[in-house]
Amino acid sequence: MPYVILRYERVKLNQEVWTEAVTIVAKRYGISDVALRKICKKLAVPLPPLGHWARVSAGKKLPTPPLPKHSGPAEIVRQKLRLGLQEHTHRFLQDKYDHELHGHDGLQKILEHWEEKVKASNDDRINKKTTPLFLEMLESQRKYLSDLNKDDGIDEEIIRWQIYQIDLEEERLKML
Repeated sequence: MPYVILRYERVKLNQEVWTEAVTIVAKRYGISDVALRKICKKLAVPLPPLGHWARVSAGKKLPTPPLPKHSGPAEIVRQKLRLGLQEHTHRFLQDKYDHELHGHDGLQKILEHWEEKVKASNDDRINKKTTPLFLEMLESQRKYLSDLNKDDGIDEEIIRWQIYQIDLEEERLKML
């Protein structure tokens, strides 16, 4: 199964839960209404009170409260998923190294890499300032490969594969 990026944006959620019932919005996200309520609570998104949609369907115009200020992160769910996956991967590799492949140089290097990832998990290198730089770098790589493809001695399948990888990375960056 391909990976899923879970993104719940405060402003968007606020608009959605005040436009449609929480049960409808939750189905669109593929989660339960209870899970969506928990996410809204974590992101300080106010929810319509009981009876709100009955009054709206009866023709009453009800005001939408403003989104309160919130100092916490806007993507709690995605962040926990990523950090949990990093820690899980590190524990898995550590267990393999300790019990099955102790002394294996390749696994030791992989384990060291994941130890660095876990230590630096709060260090988001990809952010609003660096994303444009990475996108520009990917475009530069794409141009380089395109120029390289003019050489008859280079296998075109390799070039296509590399451009495909660049396209995937570009899409991933745009979703962050």
